[in-house]
Amino acid sequence: MSKTVILPNGVLVHSYRIIGTPITVYEAFESSSYTGNHSTLQRFNDRVYGSIASRRAGERENNSKEAIQYILDAFPHLEQLEYEIDEFMGRIETINE
Repeated sequence: MSKTVILPNGVLVHSYRIIGTPITVYEAFESSSYTGNHSTLQRFNDRVYGSIASRRAGERENNSKEAIQYILDAFPHLEQLEYEIDEFMGRIETINE
């Protein structure tokens, strides 16, 4: 099952299960365009969003940290679980949530 949360600042945080596995992935996106400054794009409700961690501007490490914080803001229950942080992709993964 997937779930999307839009934070007050417009950041969209999306969670989804990987089919056939017990893994749930959480990712943070911001409004973008096909010619925007993100290397990873996704469409939600007919709008284009770019992964915050994939911004072409700024340092990837800082962008990933920002994305992780937005994920934790949108899904505070993660603080109570064991999770893995993918610092390169700027996402959180849980098992058997």
